[in-house]
Amino acid sequence: MKSRLLNLWRYATELLFLVSWVIMMIYPEKVGAFPFQLFICGCVICGVIYSLCRQACGSAVQTSKVEKILTLVMIVALAIRLILV
Repeated sequence: MKSRLLNLWRYATELLFLVSWVIMMIYPEKVGAFPFQLFICGCVICGVIYSLCRQACGSAVQTSKVEKILTLVMIVALAIRLILV
């Protein structure tokens, strides 16, 4: 049961980060808006809660190499997009 909840929390957190990434890629001028900053704070808080739950429940969920590479590619693409704007 704990692993199912942990997986659900993981996917919800990843979905929030993905939505924020898409918003930053499509509308980089909205990054400085207060509602978007609150949304980003909520995403980070969800990430922190997931990390704390993962430590408390043990390392039941392992991140794969593909996830790590995809995350790196998304961060680099976002950085390039924000630099060019």
